Amino acid sequence: EKTPTLYYSSHDGVDFGLKYGTPILAPAPGYASYLYTTGGGNTIKIDHQNGYQTQYLHLQKEGLFTNKSSEKWIDKGEQIGLVGMTGNTSGPHLHFGVRYDKNGNGNFLDDTPDGRVDPYAWQDNTKEDPWEAYSWTDALGDHAGSESAYLWEDLLTVNSVYLSKDGGSLAGENAVIVIPENTLNTEVTLSIKKTGSSHVELANQVLKYIRGTALLVEAYDNVKNQISQFANDLEISFDLTQANFSNIATETLKIMYFDPNNMVWNQLTTTWNETTKRLTGLANHLSEFAVFGEKIDANPPVTTIAITGQKDGNWYTESPMISLTAVDGATESGVDKTFYSLDGGSSWEEYLTQTQVIKDGIYAILFRSSDKAENYEPTQDSPLLQVDTVGVFKDEIALSGAVFSFAAI
Repeated sequence: EKTPTLYYSSHDGVDFGLKYGTPILAPAPGYASYLYTTGGGNTIKIDHQNGYQTQYLHLQKEGLFTNKSSEKWIDKGEQIGLVGMTGNTSGPHLHFGVRYDKNGNGNFLDDTPDGRVDPYAWQDNTKEDPWEAYSWTDALGDHAGSESAYLWEDLLTVNSVYLSKDGGSLAGENAVIVIPENTLNTEVTLSIKKTGSSHVELANQVLKYIRGTALLVEAYDNVKNQISQFANDLEISFDLTQANFSNIATETLKIMYFDPNNMVWNQLTTTWNETTKRLTGLANHLSEFAVFGEKIDANPPVTTIAITGQKDGNWYTESPMISLTAVDGATESGVDKTFYSLDGGSSWEEYLTQTQVIKDGIYAILFRSSDKAENYEPTQDSPLLQVDTVGVFKDEIALSGAVFSFAAI
């Protein structure tokens, strides 16, 4: 099968795609401490004194609540830091992770990976959580995964209704499902559950997700067999009177469903009522649904690089200057920020002005820009920057792919 039943992505948290510089606030009080890693960059950890530790990765170096490894009390709502691009990341986002102190000793270091938990809990009612049931033995002894509890204040409420063969309807927070007559051949329990938006990042980049519309619709018969296909179309509609349509062409709004086998979003036949702000679609199956619209500005900026300085062959013999210039289309939203990396993407900085490289060495330069509509340019690269102002490197020769033979002595 395309995706194995037991699948590990090596990613141990939830990524939230957020604008660079977005303030991150403490969701609950606790003792905060700082850590820097090459993968996670600037990281804040909060021990909430209830058996859970939350972790916030890739933060900017400016705006941190603390830059010390020693613990410091933080109250709910205080700023932890600002969304950045430190560590191993290809774009601004917050990596959010949760650890559970399984042995209750107050030390979360000995609960990795055992104590890694999902703050959304296990949401599949038809299968058991493979992590909770997983166990293994290594040099440190016997280990087992952990049960994940739902930890958010914003509850993923489930609305459900028991329907006869005559059909009926069910309303969620901002959506209504209608099952017409002659669609069911048995009684069913129909449910609507608001879901996290983890799959929306898989949508086509010209589309923008309407926040708060992701939901899972399911139906089960009396013996708990899941029913996903129907003889006639069901009607699903969304009330979008409170939706944010920033950078979205409303005439392109569409309801889409997620195909978990192919990991893609597909469009339903959809009708948009501009007056009532209601979007209606037809589906012959149940799935995860969400609303998307085409971006008015879907084109990222284009960035070019210029490097100046005295050279001897491929080596700069004086500290070179790096200049980055980003241009957005005349009818686009305009350039917002430009970022660069001198180490092949292990760490990123915001480009503010012409930058001088003052340390000798070989640099793998990457750069990219974003616009005010939050379109991010694909990462661009430049030929290796070789700097040798004191004559240490350039006289050395590196051979790659050469074969040597040695005579016996």
